[in-house]
Amino acid sequence: MEKNTDIAPVLTWTEAGEKRTARWISENRDRPPARAVVADDAMKADTAFRLACEGCALIWRGDFQNARQLLDALARRADRKKDKRKKEPGNAAETFHRQRMARSRRAGILGMILVEILPDGSIPLKRAPDVRQAVSGALGPVLEASGEPDGKHYDEPPDNLLGEPALISMREILGMIGAYEWRRKGIAIPCLKTRIYPHYGVFPPTRSEYVELAATAPLPAEFHRHPPSGGLPGDPGDPLVPGDKQPDPTPLAMDIGTGTGVLAALLAERGVPSILATDNDPRAVACARENMRIAGIDDRVRVVRADLFPAPESISEGVTEDVSGLPEKSSLIIFNPPWIPAKPVTRRERAVYDPKSDVLHRFLSALPNRLKPDGEAWLLISDLAEHLGLRARGELTGAFKKAGLKVIEKTDAPPAQNRSRDPGDPLHFARSAEIVSLWRLGLP
Repeated sequence: MEKNTDIAPVLTWTEAGEKRTARWISENRDRPPARAVVADDAMKADTAFRLACEGCALIWRGDFQNARQLLDALARRADRKKDKRKKEPGNAAETFHRQRMARSRRAGILGMILVEILPDGSIPLKRAPDVRQAVSGALGPVLEASGEPDGKHYDEPPDNLLGEPALISMREILGMIGAYEWRRKGIAIPCLKTRIYPHYGVFPPTRSEYVELAATAPLPAEFHRHPPSGGLPGDPGDPLVPGDKQPDPTPLAMDIGTGTGVLAALLAERGVPSILATDNDPRAVACARENMRIAGIDDRVRVVRADLFPAPESISEGVTEDVSGLPEKSSLIIFNPPWIPAKPVTRRERAVYDPKSDVLHRFLSALPNRLKPDGEAWLLISDLAEHLGLRARGELTGAFKKAGLKVIEKTDAPPAQNRSRDPGDPLHFARSAEIVSLWRLGLP
């Protein structure tokens, strides 16, 4: 393996007696395989599975649709293969970690089928679909020289998007195609007037219970005193009570870890006049900005790149964004954090997995300095970690108390995901008991 230290690693292999190289592109920034061979339609599934299990990549030169079928065949074999030497798990946490290891191993095997992408994003294989828009939509933002999350989308893919040929796993290509369809068609969200258009690599808002809880929670009094600009039914502006102090003319809400921007859009539809949305992922920032523009609310929702709360100069991964002039304290702060304290396997899993609950604890400890005296923080979080034995019962409320926060109210909802109703899921015992909660937190 050779390295291109400026952009990406390079994978080297021998084909037709000649040494060849290509850039290695991996969404999860995995290292290139140490070994690679050329494969085509003549290769048997059992042979491909054996090579993939040995860590040997297969550079596909056959029919594109046959590669999809081979991927399905590898998946069936990976699902059947079990380690008979291991004992049955002794508790819920061990069951969870076993499943995570099995999924990681399965993903590694399926990721060994590689296809070559030409500089314009096309695939030079028989019966390959035109994936140029899907590839540019997925890779364009992260290949920009500046690295700035400008929300640029290539409706007409450039002729030299990648700069040179590249190798990408067939599995990632299919993920790009699926993500492009979601981005093109959008997702209808209950309680939301506008559709949400996820970008590749940004966690989609498929769990509607979070949005429904945020849609029905009462807004803090500061927002009721301020005449809303077109909120949802049931959010009338309350007149000032005699003797009340004049409210801030533009009360601010913050949506931390905004992702696609779905919760920021909800707050805007509820009549919140000024919203600051943050995320530390440049793809999420670009995605949220585009969704706010499509919804016509980008004049009320500002999306910035920051690690949780923005500082006067918000710095994240070497990118500095000027957010001077923004108030440091807010009347409402909403956060749907990663809810399982475990290590993410993929980049997108960072929206779900938070090692040692670091992100959650940093958010809670910062809240007292970010909330106005009568403000509220809405924490939207699942208790799945408790059912899996990854977080102790009472640990969350203990963290609230340690941070100097009080619980105003807690509202629960059952999960909307189908896996909670699937008895064949290895974690059904935990998913079937899961509850999603909106914790309204305030200062003492």
